Amino acid sequence: RLRPTLDKAAKNIHKERQQRPTFDLPSDASDITLSDIERYYEIGRVIGDGNFAVVRECRRRDNRQTLALKIVERSKLLGREHMMQNELSLLGSLCHPRIVRLFAHYHTHSHSYLVMELVSGGDLFEAISERGKFSEAEAGLMVSDMSEALNYIHCKSIVHRDLKPENLLVGIMQVAAGICRLKLGDFGLAMVVTEPVFTICGTPTYVAPEILFETGYGVAVDIWALGVILYILLCGFPPFRSRDRDQEELFQLIKQGQLHFPSPYWDLISEEARGLVRALLQPDPTVRLTAEQTLLHPWQVFMVACVMTQTHHHFILLAVHSWESILGLSSVCLLHIHKLKISVPRTFYFSHSKNLPYLLHAIFVTVFILHILYRACNSFIKTIANCKTVTV
Repeated sequence: RLRPTLDKAAKNIHKERQQRPTFDLPSDASDITLSDIERYYEIGRVIGDGNFAVVRECRRRDNRQTLALKIVERSKLLGREHMMQNELSLLGSLCHPRIVRLFAHYHTHSHSYLVMELVSGGDLFEAISERGKFSEAEAGLMVSDMSEALNYIHCKSIVHRDLKPENLLVGIMQVAAGICRLKLGDFGLAMVVTEPVFTICGTPTYVAPEILFETGYGVAVDIWALGVILYILLCGFPPFRSRDRDQEELFQLIKQGQLHFPSPYWDLISEEARGLVRALLQPDPTVRLTAEQTLLHPWQVFMVACVMTQTHHHFILLAVHSWESILGLSSVCLLHIHKLKISVPRTFYFSHSKNLPYLLHAIFVTVFILHILYRACNSFIKTIANCKTVTV
């Protein structure tokens, strides 16, 4: 009797698989259209835009995974096509938790579509504009994230050349509200370096002195930019700035490399933090810290440990609140069960209509308790996944 039903179910499953996208859309085909891409992805709202591209939220149709779709208008890249090639060739080869992932890319006659990891917290520039400045612990964790990303690419002889808050995407750790975790993106100016580079490029505020002196540079220029970002995170403004916004004056200040910590903005900031800033903003790139050395700096290690301790405390509070909720709801559940027992004989628990509301309520409370336990365990797992083992 079950055979016809099973055959019918098998045919339905086979038909559904045939209709489902198989994600074999070739990335290098030149005859792909927007309609082809929309067969595989649901393209949603705009979540960011820039001079050359618009970023939209998208979702894969097969597994409903939410991603980011960077849409580049190719006519705006005339003379800058190398930036797109750099991003595709370099970012596509990188896989690190502190670097935005590139999953696929497709090209039509007028646009390029880059399917990337979705990072929902905006960029660091927006966070700085909103907050003004950050505590030493928060800045330390963000510098750790940036140093991990830089250490990874520098070990592959890749220099980013455009490290700045706009190119650092923010992910928010839900278990420790308000703590920013950063991911490095936009590899348009990145390149592999096997010998000194002389091309002048980057953003003026973050450009290293050796770039301006045109004496040749390497991966150390990213460390200089890291130092500028740390300075901004701690006090809210850059270390080298022109009052009249004169670029030539700004470049002259960067070449001189005279670092100041003006009062009252730096009065409450520790000497250890200032020491790391000085080590990152060394005008001589040969004595400047590397990304690996930055990760091992005592202030850096201590700040990361402080944030992780705060994260553990947050989880403990969550567990306590969850346990209190469980105890309270368990009491309600037991009260209803007790009422159920004394109102009718044991043999009529499931037949007497007057006790149905109590029974349903008891079931609902039990399910709700299990849901709270699941959320507490899930938060614990995410906390462990995001925490690092810190050795002092």
